Amino acid sequence: MGRRYAAVLHAAPGVELVGYADPDPGALDGVRRVAPGPGFADHRTLLAATRPDAVVVCTPDDLHRDPAIDVLDAGAALLVEKPLATTVKDAEAIRRAAERSGAPAMVGHLLRFDSRYAAARQAVTGGEVGQVLHVHARRYAAEADRRRRGPRISALWHLAVHDVDLVRWITGREIVAVAAAGVTGPDGALSMAAAHLSLEGGGLATLEVSWALPDAFAGRVWTALTVVGSAGCVDVPSVHGAVVVHSGAGVVYVDPTRFFESPGLAPQGALRDETAAFLDMVRGRTAAPVPLSEGVRAVHIVAALERALASRAWVTVPV
Repeated sequence: MGRRYAAVLHAAPGVELVGYADPDPGALDGVRRVAPGPGFADHRTLLAATRPDAVVVCTPDDLHRDPAIDVLDAGAALLVEKPLATTVKDAEAIRRAAERSGAPAMVGHLLRFDSRYAAARQAVTGGEVGQVLHVHARRYAAEADRRRRGPRISALWHLAVHDVDLVRWITGREIVAVAAAGVTGPDGALSMAAAHLSLEGGGLATLEVSWALPDAFAGRVWTALTVVGSAGCVDVPSVHGAVVVHSGAGVVYVDPTRFFESPGLAPQGALRDETAAFLDMVRGRTAAPVPLSEGVRAVHIVAALERALASRAWVTVPV
């Protein structure tokens, strides 16, 4: 994600990339090949040396707290990748830092900038489906994700947080209670989880998340979302319908809805639109498009899902 943000920001008018921070020299080299800029071994050195106007934090999911708080304490605007944090304690600490500093801040819930989900939200909030009765969301990823991220976080944090946020955003309903069950793979790690979410005012959402797809699965992601109401329904089909380029060099998957990265063309898709909204916030043109409070709420709900998974019982999420 760091490389993707670098490419989008490098192409954005009026933006100067003043540096990157990563303790891994290989990661620094990789992002600087995409968009040149000074490299630093840690974020505090970067903040002191460059005094940036804005920072994007896309460290591993469980390592957002310290850089996010330091950015805010330095008075810079913040975009922190989803999930905001992987504990309620860390999420609330970031929110308090934002309140203390007054610096503008947002969470990178990218799918709110995907035009397909935006159209679904417009249909639901516009009353085209009537009263929301139930929602079904599916998000399957490849085993490579589990091998890479599984030792640090579960599929609930990395995958379900997307659909937790989408259910709230599209339906306009708060999630007030959750239940979950899971399946472990041969290595004992969580491979798949299914969850029920009770919506305030009535209605139910069902989520399925998995990172058990074969690595050869084109695109390494398979998603779907359906909203059924008293007067109609809305269906957002899988991004697996995107473009797959087969050549002598192998198979290249191009998802035009999120990260359209075609050689010779400027970045397009949801990440570009999210970044443009972030820059408008930094320049004082708009309020935060995805306020930290939305990210904090998603963290509370996923933390409740983790407790429900462990207890095999319904868990209430206080509003």
